[in-house]
Order: sequence, then structure tokens, then C-alpha cells
Amino acid sequence: MPVEIDEVDSNGKKKILNISIYPVTFKEYDLFYEDIGKANNPPSSEGFGRGRNPVIKVSWNDAISYYKWLSEKGNNIYRLLTFDEWMSISNQITFDKNNIWYGEKKVTEVNNLKPNNLGLYHFYGNVHEWCYCNEKEEKIAIGGYFFNTLSFINKKNFLKKSHDYSHRSIGFRIVKEM
Repeated sequence: MPVEIDEVDSNGKKKILNISIYPVTFKEYDLFYEDIGKANNPPSSEGFGRGRNPVIKVSWNDAISYYKWLSEKGNNIYRLLTFDEWMSISNQITFDKNNIWYGEKKVTEVNNLKPNNLGLYHFYGNVHEWCYCNEKEEKIAIGGYFFNTLSFINKKNFLKKSHDYSHRSIGFRIVKEM
């Protein structure tokens, strides 16, 4: 179930973001892979398990393909968060180490900790999340991941990677267009 979050766009206009409460899971992503005929070659879970764990080892291209597929399956349009939206949301979140998965050796299920004050699970920690940076069309992953120390998990630390880069630390979250 998505959460609606008030956001101000670059023109100063208020808008509502309908954002997924947690990163896309292996369970959700595996349905996509089955539907497109790639069920025999899904991304690796690195031995961490699938199901309710966030999908990992997905590139920017993989995330784009997923939300386009999801948009085609229904009557909604989905996309990734922009970097500016991610930053705006992070400014509204009360940073609480009790709802951040960090300093661990593997990912955990997307809803194993309590949500933050906006109702979002693992906005920080567990996996970096792909975001789109409008200014330079860069591929950015932000939010920190399970192995990071708490001091590294903040909005100032993010990865700039190529469109085909994947790693066990990177997943994604989607937004439904309103």
C-alpha cells in the first residue's frame, strides 16, 4: 500500500507523491521476470533469501524495465523517485536508528522494523535505492545499505553509477503518478 506524501516541486507548487511504503521485493520482481519469460534467470539474492526481502543486484535499466512493465499491466503510471523528491522526503523524516537496518551482513525483510514517521519502511538502510537526477540525468543510488555504519547512512552519501551497474547493495522503490 502506498503512502501519500506532501512535496513541493522545483516551481514551489505543492504536490502529492504516492510512494511505495517499502522497496520493491523479490516476490514482486520475480512476478515481473516470470511474465517477461526470464523466470529461469532472475537476479541473485546473494543467498540472503527472496520473498519479502528487497530485490537486489538490479541495475538502473532493470528498475526502469520493471516500472514500465508495471505501468503496462494496469491503469497507472509508475516511475522512480527523483533525487530532489528523495531529498525532500528525507528532510521530513525523523532520523531514528531504530527503524534503519544497518551494520549487518545481509538484507532483511522490508517490513521487519517499524516504519518511520512518514510510514515508510527502510527509507534509510537495507538497500540503496535508484533515483533519477533531473539536472544531469545521472543514475544515483541513495539511502545507505545493510552493511553501512550508521554514520554513513545519511542524505549526503550516495552512489553515481552507470545504467548497467548492479550490486547486492542496490534496489529501488517506486512512485505511482497521481
